[in-house]
Amino acid sequence: MSPSHIDWLEQFYAAPNGLAWSHISDGTEPAAVAEVLRPWLKLLSDDSNTGPVILPFVRAGVVTGWYAVARNPDHTDELRDLLMAWFGFTRLSRFEATTAAMSDPLAAILRNAFRGVVFRFSGADATANHRIGSDLIALAHLLSRKPHSTAVTKRPIGIIRGEFDRALLLRDETNASILLDELKGIGRLSDENLRYLEVRFRAGLGLWPQIAHDHWLIRTLSDLLLPPQVLSDLIEALYRTHLDSIEEAGDLDALMGAFSQHISGRYPRLFASRRGIRTERVVKAFLIYEYGQALPNQKIISELAELLPQADREQSLFGTICRPAPTAATAVDYAAEADVAFDDNQFDRAFEFYLAGPAAPKSLGRAILCASFIDTAEVTARLATYLSGAAAIEEQLSPNLKLKFDALMGRHTEPAAGDVAVAPPPSSTAGDWLSWARDLRQGIRLPLPADASITWAASAVLQDPKASLEFADSIGVLSSDVSLARQAVPIVYAAFIDDLSMVTSAKPIAINLCMIIAVEEGLSKVDLALLYQIAVDLIASGMSTAEYVSLIDIVIEVEQRVASYSHLAWALDMAEAFAVAAAPSDAARGARDQFFHLVVAKAQTFAHRLRLDERQTFRTLARDYGVDATSLGPLTDISVQGDGEILPDLSGKTIGIYTLVEAAGVRAKAELETMFPGVIVSVNGDLVATERLTNLATSADYFVFAWRSSSHAAYYCIKDAMKGRDLILPQGKGTASILRAVIEAVQ
Repeated sequence: MSPSHIDWLEQFYAAPNGLAWSHISDGTEPAAVAEVLRPWLKLLSDDSNTGPVILPFVRAGVVTGWYAVARNPDHTDELRDLLMAWFGFTRLSRFEATTAAMSDPLAAILRNAFRGVVFRFSGADATANHRIGSDLIALAHLLSRKPHSTAVTKRPIGIIRGEFDRALLLRDETNASILLDELKGIGRLSDENLRYLEVRFRAGLGLWPQIAHDHWLIRTLSDLLLPPQVLSDLIEALYRTHLDSIEEAGDLDALMGAFSQHISGRYPRLFASRRGIRTERVVKAFLIYEYGQALPNQKIISELAELLPQADREQSLFGTICRPAPTAATAVDYAAEADVAFDDNQFDRAFEFYLAGPAAPKSLGRAILCASFIDTAEVTARLATYLSGAAAIEEQLSPNLKLKFDALMGRHTEPAAGDVAVAPPPSSTAGDWLSWARDLRQGIRLPLPADASITWAASAVLQDPKASLEFADSIGVLSSDVSLARQAVPIVYAAFIDDLSMVTSAKPIAINLCMIIAVEEGLSKVDLALLYQIAVDLIASGMSTAEYVSLIDIVIEVEQRVASYSHLAWALDMAEAFAVAAAPSDAARGARDQFFHLVVAKAQTFAHRLRLDERQTFRTLARDYGVDATSLGPLTDISVQGDGEILPDLSGKTIGIYTLVEAAGVRAKAELETMFPGVIVSVNGDLVATERLTNLATSADYFVFAWRSSSHAAYYCIKDAMKGRDLILPQGKGTASILRAVIEAVQ
């Protein structure tokens, strides 16, 4: 045994534990205790084994409970799932994750040794503990035969980054944190790239104030040539935090003042170039910035105004900004204005002024430098046109400038080759997406640019039904390229899928994204959650029979592969999503029923592990699907309650549930009030911080935040009102996920 292990084992096997380490080391512990202890000590002594640490607690020579901890904190969820799969709640009268506040000295010893969550569990009586001990002996022997890894293989950065982006799309902070740590652990990322990931992590989770108030982070990053996504995240965080409320009030003078005080005055270099970003708040920020110049550039303002939704252009505040008062009719010295902007690192402005003025070697050279910084296809095309009209002056450029221009052209032009489809010219805003999709069909498998969702015009594809269908059909080939699919799926989802208002032309794209996710091997919980999210978006948008049946077929195929107790909440949430929404036809209802019957059939194999809330959910779903609950056998038998399902008395307690999925909130309320007589359950779905929401978060004994279905304004309101108390965070939107999270919290 490693000396480092002996140090904490000597502390663990001392009072209040009824067994001393000295008795273990000299072999004089009771035989019944040795039988359940020795296999786990043997596993612990094998440093190549990555299995958990599970040790008994002894009173009067008898084992009365156990403590368990993962050797690697990242494997805590796996340990919880393992214990639940091995025992189920029916075998345990107590199973809980300990915290520092519990003042459990034995748990504290293990927590300090392994830096992870420590679980403690036991049976209802000596007989139950004897059965648990026998099962743990079998588990230890099984883990001892598990093949050891001879080397740790680090996954490719692209695969990890794809999963990281998927987790952020789902606001899954737990998995995103794990994946971020994995990216950091690779050791191949620079300090700048690690900072970029931290910004993306906060922005992806909607933690905008954490970015906006981190002055030195923004100040440091603003001096760098930022990737467009990072630039977009920083400016959006600043806008949301400092300008959203002022814009809503419609006070232009206050907006300009706050913009200067909090944003442009502090971080002027963020506005060197928009670099093709189309994110609404970023476009607004650059509009305000240009409007505030002594000589606003009308072309820049016009181009930015075209990127805003029509409703924003028509409102009085941005209507004024988009149509500034004409300046005095004085001659403009374009070269001088361009040089001032260039020297101030205002490259968008400098480029426009250089192209508006007469061609000269200096202006051409600086225009090339501006275009290299801006680095978009549109600017490259305009520069090429400008240079074609000044061939004589172009010859005077230095070799270095010519190389820069050639490199720029190489990045943003694509030569025609035979019958290969050529991307539309820069004037066609759908060109980037369609060009990439057509390349896929031609066997040219290029990764999507990481910033495609914010720099390429997805709206142009969605507004053209033919283009949308072509794009949907083309991305289907991603199902045969796992690594490219991992990278592309979150980017395509972010660009084309809006869970609040999915447009009709996006449905074929969404269905093909589901298909691409479904065919991947080794589906993770993040993958399943993303599949669920897209499915819910599709169901809410309304589908034809063909679309509905296609989606059901995909979900059935996935359930066939992943059906297990650990994924039961996903299956139940999916069945509920189909049940609460109208099916378009009898054929669609038949397909929906087929999926539910598959979930029932698969669950029969682990029915003995089901908890009361899961059996109750099956009863509710049986009514939804018109099935006699008694025909489902043990899946719906709520009269039988195992020892581990003795629920605490919550009479007089209050449970608050925040969710934007009304049906799930209503169902969860009904189920919880049935399971916990006397409990008060209140459901809230306010989109922003309200007094009612604040009062509920303040007064609730338990507060459920269904974070995959909620707005972030509400999140901050709730966190402030909770004053340090922990939120209950379900792993999904549906009733089953909410119930599972509450049960685990109160037990």
